[in-house]
Amino acid sequence: MSVVVDDSVYHLYPNTTYPFLFSGKAPKAKVGYRYVKITDNPSNYLSESFLRSPQDNTNTLHEFFNRTWNRHPNVQLPKIYPLSISTNRLVSLLHKDDEIPTIHFSGNQTELDLMHHNPPTDPISVTTVVSYVSLEDAFQFNNVELSLAGRSSVMMPKLSYIFKLDKADSLYGYRRIKLRALVLDPSYIREQIGYDILSSSGAATTNFSYVRVFMNERELGLFGLIEAFQNPWLANEFNGGDIFYKNGYLYQGNSEDPYPGHTSDLAYYKDNLTAYADGQYKIKEEEKGGSKDDFQPLMDFTRSIAEAPVNTSDAVTIWNKAMDTEGFLRSMAIEVLGGYSDGYIVNANNFCIYQKLETNQYVYIPADLDLCLGNGLRNVSQLLYVNYTDFTGWGNRPLLNRILLIQDFYDRFLYLLQDLNNKLFNMEAVEPRINDLVDMIREDVEWDKTLPGIAQDTFDGLVHNLPPSFRNDPVLWDIVKRIISNITFNNAINDSKSQFVTYMSLKPWISRMHQNTNNFFSQNSS
Repeated sequence: MSVVVDDSVYHLYPNTTYPFLFSGKAPKAKVGYRYVKITDNPSNYLSESFLRSPQDNTNTLHEFFNRTWNRHPNVQLPKIYPLSISTNRLVSLLHKDDEIPTIHFSGNQTELDLMHHNPPTDPISVTTVVSYVSLEDAFQFNNVELSLAGRSSVMMPKLSYIFKLDKADSLYGYRRIKLRALVLDPSYIREQIGYDILSSSGAATTNFSYVRVFMNERELGLFGLIEAFQNPWLANEFNGGDIFYKNGYLYQGNSEDPYPGHTSDLAYYKDNLTAYADGQYKIKEEEKGGSKDDFQPLMDFTRSIAEAPVNTSDAVTIWNKAMDTEGFLRSMAIEVLGGYSDGYIVNANNFCIYQKLETNQYVYIPADLDLCLGNGLRNVSQLLYVNYTDFTGWGNRPLLNRILLIQDFYDRFLYLLQDLNNKLFNMEAVEPRINDLVDMIREDVEWDKTLPGIAQDTFDGLVHNLPPSFRNDPVLWDIVKRIISNITFNNAINDSKSQFVTYMSLKPWISRMHQNTNNFFSQNSS
């Protein structure tokens, strides 16, 4: 690496700790400066096509090659509601909304190759060294456990990861971090907008931001960074990161199938505690000092759902005592308005139930929002409802069914649908945020799209060997086709036409859903 300052070249040298970080000395620019990447062949080099403005500071920030900006201030969504339940979120710099940090994994290449190509039924983890560099910070962690993340995502050409730091280490207060490959979303921003909406509506959930990821000598591309729902997440979310926080159980809904006869729909299995351990639920975190396989609190919660009154004068009080009803109703309204095709309503998936010991309440926590806002596992026509009761999966979930039998909660749900539609799910509210995010990540998306997926060969083999039954399924085959087709970034945001039944561009989706919801309430107003 070199830097050209006012037409004079100055060499940069790799950092002994962070080999992808280069530095050197040069005079302050009078006109401007640019970075140059040089290969083994001196005549073959890559120069930035733009000129960086002169710096007043003695030292530059940790600038990323070939990016025209360092900080990109972005419009935020308006805060619509206060938190639905008392939380005390750790003040952390983990999520940087106005920059894109870099994460580099260093490890044994043979082991990493094995991790990437091992069958999903036999996953392995690799011990790595992780370097993290933002504009101003640089950290390095040893003995970091890296593994693939997700279920269906392990079959994609670009893979997602989760890494776990040693107990003595943390990245801005967090030890377990998920890196979302964003391969199913050609807009790259749906999950960011989804978490923004949850935050704006006062729901307890993780946050989301962007990072650039490298592994040994390989560029992996642009990823989403999300906190994993594991220690110390509960202490960070509910008690400011206090290591002495006494947390309850955190259960994860693990989808509607393939577990025979039992799904994670929060149904009550009377007198059958072992049924909760069939695989449809996973204990993400046990009660502090508790057993690692205790499903009794979850059974107690589902019993309260099944047995709590729905038509007595004290029904609302009893339900509110048992759970954060407001947070759940907000989450359900957002699932419908956002067209979550892999959430609780559609697929009994991607949510957690937390036993909050300090209030003796259960808290519903939505998770993994990559398949929303027009990006789905279903025909989008089944998600763009005309009447919300036509939303795919409606009427099949015990918790939602029971709570809406109570008139006050039913009225509140309808109010939330209309209010969130008026204040958040419309282009006036979200378009400035969308436009800023698109502008921020555009250069990184262009870079990401030039990189072959680290499991592209495996993905190509899977596609080639798909059975006829899969190719004849209009939804499943449509998802594969749109991954192969490489929808452009601009079209993913703006295109009003789509050749895919499981996909609609982001802005048209929001506009269409907003109008459909307005029409519903106009036609059903009293």
